[in-house]
Amino acid sequence: MLRLSIDRSPRWLTLANGIRVQVRPLTTAISEAAFADALERVRPLRVAAEDAAKAGMALDGGEANGANAAWLQGLQWQFLIEAHLRYGAIAWEGVGDEDGTPLPVSPVACAAFAAHPDLGREFYRLYRDELEAMEAEGNGSALSAGGATPGARNTAPAAPTAPHGLDRTEAEPVSDAPAALAS
Repeated sequence: MLRLSIDRSPRWLTLANGIRVQVRPLTTAISEAAFADALERVRPLRVAAEDAAKAGMALDGGEANGANAAWLQGLQWQFLIEAHLRYGAIAWEGVGDEDGTPLPVSPVACAAFAAHPDLGREFYRLYRDELEAMEAEGNGSALSAGGATPGARNTAPAAPTAPHGLDRTEAEPVSDAPAALAS
């Protein structure tokens, strides 16, 4: 049963090194906005990399060769984490500039935070854990392993076959985050 009485008050996430981030509850709006933001930011880089590769040109040489699909995937993850911070973070503790002066949550600070490989991944995992916990307790929209709950009755007729013989079960599975964004 889906319980609609989920606590929607902000909460604190505790990360490594005493860093704490206060976040808004993760909603569909925040999650989808973050995915869309990451996709929009990486799309022109991917197009430029493809165009440069087709033309046999080297890219600008900054940070890494942007034609490298793995680098673009990593950048997309970074953009996704940054967007979750921008949309979800309210405040933080233990985050400062190079002199140790505490920094407020801001787009520039979120970008720097997301660029830190360990903190960015840890923030993303902890923020998204809320959804996974709901699914584990049966209060989310996760599918059961067999595709249907034992004893459940069908509530809709079967969908028609996909055009051109494409069976969804033969299609490549969709993964959790940025790979699903790749287009």
